[in-house]
Amino acid sequence: MRTPRLPLDTPTRTTTTKDRSLKTRTITIYSQPNCQPCKATKRWLDKRNITFQDIDVTTSPKDAEAIRALGFKEAPVVIVSTGDP
Repeated sequence: MRTPRLPLDTPTRTTTTKDRSLKTRTITIYSQPNCQPCKATKRWLDKRNITFQDIDVTTSPKDAEAIRALGFKEAPVVIVSTGDP
């Protein structure tokens, strides 16, 4: 798969390793049982030793409604929070 190129006038931001280490990242996966894309996403993160919180939206109606309010209609939904508002 070919990576799309940005137009030359598109602003870019370079993040140094030092910048990345200052922020605490939290990864949350909203998933469903028997969801193959959900399992593949979790397997990918596990393979790379990336920690994450897994929330089953079938047992948490409050969380299911929250991701629907964000416009998502299918699982998995992966949210990466850096602690910024």
